[in-house]
Amino acid sequence: MNKQTVIIITASTALGFIGDVLTYSIAASKQDGFKLHVPKGKDLALVLISGIVGGYLIDLAVKKISRAASTEAENSLDDAVDSAKAKIAKGELASNMVPTIVWMPKVA
Repeated sequence: MNKQTVIIITASTALGFIGDVLTYSIAASKQDGFKLHVPKGKDLALVLISGIVGGYLIDLAVKKISRAASTEAENSLDDAVDSAKAKIAKGELASNMVPTIVWMPKVA
């Protein structure tokens, strides 16, 4: 999961929570005046789950739109970078060379 995905999922969940709090608070205010109502239990779990799932779907849509708007050269470059990152993570691109220090003479 990259940073963009985490930001989108967090923002979606936070907006869903705030919207739910406002909806319940406005509905409760019709009886006794404005009263802040925070969801609890099953309602809170439903808000959090729907926010996470909604954020993930929004992130997938953003990635598909971004990919569709990119040129073919940009897409192939992205694929090459992703492939190299996967190889690095697996250790396939690790170098077998032993590092050496080369001392350069001091130039006056």
